This record gives sequence, structure tokens and C-alpha cells, in this order.
Amino acid sequence: MESLTSNEKLRYSRQIKLPEVGEKGQKKIKGSSVLIVGMGGLGTPAALYLASAGVGHIGIADFDSVQISNLHRQILYNEHDVSAKKVEKAVEKLRRVNSEIKLSVFSHGVSEENVKEIISGFDLVIDGSDNFKTRYLLNDACYFSQKPLVSAAISKYEGQLTLFQPRGGGCYRCVFPNPPSKAGNSSCEEEGVLGVLPGVMGLLQATEALKYILQIGNTLKNELLVFNALEMTFEKIKYCPHTDCILCGDSPDYSQLKKNIESCQPMGLDEEEISVDQFILWQKSGVQFRLLDVREEHEREQDFIENSDHIPLGRLEASLGSLEKHGILIVYCASGARSLAAVKLLREKGWGKALNLIGGIRRYRAEKPLNT
Repeated sequence: MESLTSNEKLRYSRQIKLPEVGEKGQKKIKGSSVLIVGMGGLGTPAALYLASAGVGHIGIADFDSVQISNLHRQILYNEHDVSAKKVEKAVEKLRRVNSEIKLSVFSHGVSEENVKEIISGFDLVIDGSDNFKTRYLLNDACYFSQKPLVSAAISKYEGQLTLFQPRGGGCYRCVFPNPPSKAGNSSCEEEGVLGVLPGVMGLLQATEALKYILQIGNTLKNELLVFNALEMTFEKIKYCPHTDCILCGDSPDYSQLKKNIESCQPMGLDEEEISVDQFILWQKSGVQFRLLDVREEHEREQDFIENSDHIPLGRLEASLGSLEKHGILIVYCASGARSLAAVKLLREKGWGKALNLIGGIRRYRAEKPLNT
């Protein structure tokens, strides 16, 4: 166990005074490593407080760039950061908070290809993502790697939090065995969120992480903490490991895991999607296609891909008569969820060459920032 320098003893003195922490506990914090996936409303406050607490190694994973609509809830960023990559700005500011800790950056986020390798270098994972696909992905990887996972989610005025521990207890699939329907798989962009809510839940994630590192107090193992901001209430809901869970049950069926993850999307067939890399290659090589933006007007006012038409998803079906059916039609939104729904509708109505831009304009800007 690493010793504390005289400067560290002074810096963390108020924390060290706690009998449950002391110098021994602070050494545990210094020797720990935490991966935060998603540097948005949940991840940014968690990162700030874990860095301030002295966690020795913090990893941050996110492919996204800062949007002006993020600023009301993602407190690590300011107006000067708009269009910059989140991880770059996050590292810059976390170093100002605590220059003595190690920071690792994963600027492409996590995927099926890299998730196991990334989490292998950390003691604990915090899920700050905003989609079910990533939540299932992290849950499965943490289960197989025997890593604790602090999971939270937010919607409108309500937040949820739990801890999935290795060696006993349930997993995310026990609580949510099936992905939601398209209608239930909404993000902050579709549903909205009170700005302070992710701050509350992100701080609770950091709290749960520190408790686990220190092995103090009662963790949220097998308990889902639900916070309602309007009623200002906290409620604990107990859950049990499911014997029929396809991951951690008595007779697991690992062959179903990937299918289950893929079904988090309204549709996910490769031939109905196009990657950002392929899209940029098509742009450069002169491939003929039309481009359709299905976001809301206020989102388009902030940024859009050049030469794209615009029909918000909610008005798409009523506006199909204005779209030509011949040729390739590439559809995009902020992150790829609404455009997947749009492509499904278009293909059902006869647009056989409609393609979804995977990751939406966020991933596009991560590869091709404005003014490049």
C-alpha cells in the first residue's frame, strides 16, 4: 500500500479525520483505480469528486463532443468548450483539480471490441452512459471480469442507482432482463431532464464508489435507490438475483447476450446502417446520396451536417410525400437512436435504401469537428 506524502496528509486531512477512513483508508483511495464511462451529466460530477477525494487513477471514456445543450447539467464544461471533445476538456480540468492523480483517456468510448481490455486496468467501473446498449455491455464485461459496477440512470425528475458487486448478488440483467421498447428507450434529448438531477445521482455514484473502495457502510448491493426530485424522496427497492438470468442465473445462456444487446436499438441490421468512417469516405469519393436530419429545430440551429434536408422525426410520416424514393438516403440525429427509428419507418414505407448514420452527428463531429 502506497504511503501518503506530507502534502497529501494535509490535503485530505478533513477526510482522514473520519474514523472510518483515517490514513489507512486514504491510502486505499490513493491506491485505487476507477473507470468512468460517459462524461456527461452523471460522469462529470462523479469525476470531479473522485479526483478531489484522491482516487489515484481515474479513467474516462467518451467519444462525444461538448454541445451547448449539455451545459445546464454537465458542470465540468463551459461555453468555451462547445464543439471540443469531452475527454480532452475533462482531463484538462481534472488535472487542475488534482495534479497528483493519474488520468487515462479513452476517446472512442467503449464498444464490444474494447470494453474488456479497457476495464481490465481498473478496480471499479462507474456507468455514466445514457443508453441501454452501453449499460448491458458494461454489465456483462464487469460480470465476466469480476469488477464492481456502480450504475445510475436519470429521466426527467427521477434518478436510480445501484451497485452490482462481483461474487454474489444480481446483475443489471436481473433488474432489467429485457431492453425497453423503442418508446421506452429515450434519452435526455427526447424526454428532457432537470439540470440538477444528474448532479445528485453522479455524486451518489461517487459516494458509492468510495464506500466500496473503503469497505465502509452499507452498499446498495441488491437494492435500487430511487430519487424523486419533485417529491424530494428517496426509496430503496430490494431486488434478488434471478435464477433464470441469461448471464448470472442457474442456467446462463451466453449465446443470447449479444442478441439482447443488439435489440436495444429499434433495429440493428448492418445493411441498414452506415458507419461515420464509411460516410466520410463516401463524402470524399463523391458517392451520390441524400442526407436527412430528423432532430428537432433547436438542435439543428446549433449544428448540422452540410447539404442535409430537415424533417423532425415526429413529422416524418406525415411528410413522406416530400421525399423521393430513388437513391440512397442517409438519416442522422444526435446519437443514432431517432434516426434508427426513422430508417425503420422509411423502409416499411418503401425507401429501401435508407441508411442510419451510426452514432449520429455526435460521432461525426468526433471524427470531423467544425471548421475542418
